[in-house]
Amino acid sequence: MPMGLLDDYSYESGSLGLGMTPRPALQHQEVMSNLVTNLNYFVYPRYKAISEPGFYVNRQEIVPDIGVFATQGKTDPLQWRLVMFIEIVRTMPEEKRIRQKVEKALQSLHVREALIYNYRKKHWVKCTEIPADQRKAKSSWSDVLQIDLEPYAERIIVRK
Repeated sequence: MPMGLLDDYSYESGSLGLGMTPRPALQHQEVMSNLVTNLNYFVYPRYKAISEPGFYVNRQEIVPDIGVFATQGKTDPLQWRLVMFIEIVRTMPEEKRIRQKVEKALQSLHVREALIYNYRKKHWVKCTEIPADQRKAKSSWSDVLQIDLEPYAERIIVRK
């Protein structure tokens, strides 16, 4: 059988992320890569984005698609502090299911903000602990990072 790039959700692995899928579709991976690359270009060195960081909370592993950490001037990732995370989905039912998990993870991980991006609908959902009078209403705006994530999901952006 010839080897090729897989473009589906694989259920053969025992390690599951927040979306209960171990290996996401190719477009999911592309969006994740775009966001990590752009975030690290525009917010580093203050923050560092990492794909699929793992956390062990209350005897349960939590693995968001993207974790964004405050580096606090330190080079050792174990000394960084998670400040927000992003989940990527492709369907509305998946978005609804993930939202419940994200809201629980928001509290478990002690972060103030998480965003969900539906790449088929090009739709953002913001889950936050930040009071309404202290945040921007736009769902793709990160109040923690103080940037709009909308242009970063679909392509790599290079500053001129």
